[in-house]
Parts: sequence; structure tokens; C-alpha cells
Amino acid sequence: MMTGADVRGVFTEILPDDVLMEVVKTTGLQQRVHKMDALVFLRTMNIWAATGYGGQQADAMKVYFSWGAPQVVRGGFYAWFGEPLEHAMEAVRDRAFAYAARQPLDLPGVLGSEVRDWHMVDSSTVKLAKELIDEYPGVGDYAAIKIHKRFSVGLGTTIDYHFSPAR
Repeated sequence: MMTGADVRGVFTEILPDDVLMEVVKTTGLQQRVHKMDALVFLRTMNIWAATGYGGQQADAMKVYFSWGAPQVVRGGFYAWFGEPLEHAMEAVRDRAFAYAARQPLDLPGVLGSEVRDWHMVDSSTVKLAKELIDEYPGVGDYAAIKIHKRFSVGLGTTIDYHFSPAR
């Protein structure tokens, strides 16, 4: 089990400030320095996504402001959710997957003596706003997306994923 110090260490190794600032710069995430604390925003997006509130922009905003970031109006905050954020999160994802792949496998006993790793594949379906039905048709009259995840038993984490319509 990881302690708070362990989590901080992993985040610091995967996402040091200088790397995150380079991601911010190359993706164009931050347009106006005085309105967005880009480091806090990206850290919020990564930690918030793993909570029970993940997926709700209003909850991300609460977390972001609770960490002392400058207050902006709701519409201004929501405007940050666009293509630059998507590209920034892809860069963060790539660094996280690369970090996970560098970790030693934990396959004790026969597991490690006979195989290199074990992978499990699972999927989850998430219902989306009806306006997305053309891009992500569900099995009924609604939009839905299927998230396919590949989990490494030896690493103990997700190592790949992809999305598809959930029809």
C-alpha cells in the first residue's frame, strides 16, 4: 500500500515541474499567465480523475480552487477544457505509461519463472451526453463509450487503453 509520501514521490518523478511546464508550453495550454496556475491545474486533473468525483468539471474546479489557485468564473474555468488540455493530458499519460513500464515486475514463484508478465483486459461503458450519439453510438437511443483497459499483473497497473463506441 502506498503512503502519501510514496504518491508524492511517484508524481514528482513522473511529472516534475520543469517537465509539466514544457508540456504547458508545447501544447499551448496556458494562454494568460495570471489566470491559470498551469502546474496546479494539470496536477488537479490527474489526481481528480482518480477520485469518486472524476468526470465532473464542477468538482475539478472545486479541487483546483481548494488548492489555492486563483479564482476565475465558472465559464472561464470550463474554457480550459479543450484541445490544448487534451494534448497536455496525452503527454502526461505517455510519461506515466513509460514510468510504469520501467518498474520491475512483481511475479513471485511460478508466475515469474514461467512467464514474462500476465495481462488482463477489461472494459467499462460510460453513458455520454445524447449530443455525442453520432460519434459514440450506444446500443439504444443514447451515446456511450467503451473504455478498454490492459492491466499488467506484474506491474500492478494499467499499461494501455483505447476507446470505442459502445454499441
